[in-house]
Formats: sequence, C-alpha cells, structure tokens
Amino acid sequence: MLPADLAAVAAIERDSHTPLPPEGEKVFADRLNLFPAGSFVVGDPVGGYAIAHFWAGPAPPLGAVLEALPDAPDHLFLHDVALRPALRGRGAWAGSG
Repeated sequence: MLPADLAAVAAIERDSHTPLPPEGEKVFADRLNLFPAGSFVVGDPVGGYAIAHFWAGPAPPLGAVLEALPDAPDHLFLHDVALRPALRGRGAWAGSG
C-alpha cells in the first residue's frame, strides 16, 4: 500500500463494511505510517486491501488513530481485510506477496 492508495482503500471500506461507521483515510494513513509492512493492496485499480499491525491487549477502538504501536506487542492484530465483489473468490491474494 502507498499513500496514493488511501482514497481507494477508504472507498472499499465504505462499500464493504456497512452498517459500521467508516474509519476513513486518516486511520488507514496512521496504520500505513506505523507499520507499512502490514499494509497491502491488490488489483489495478485497487480492488482490495489488508491491514495488520503489532499490538498488545484488547483491540483498539474502531476508528482510533494510534499514533504509536506498543513497545512490547504480544500479537499481530489483523485490523481489516476487504475485497470488491469482482475480486472475491478469484484468488486475488494468490501470488501477491
């Protein structure tokens, strides 16, 4: 994932996770900044994404901007995964990384 992908990622999130309120670009930019190795997109144009980061304790609240990761994480937290319908069931992640 690159900063240029954030608008597409936010649009996929908005379309995929109703009725939850969208977290939006600010949250995705925060995760990308904190742990770029855990931020992925698939497709051209972007048709899906996955975001994970190291964490400790319970999951952060929905929509929280973290600004820093824990000094002593105890797990890898899978924050979010979403695919546009056109990519679902087609092995979109196969060979992507």
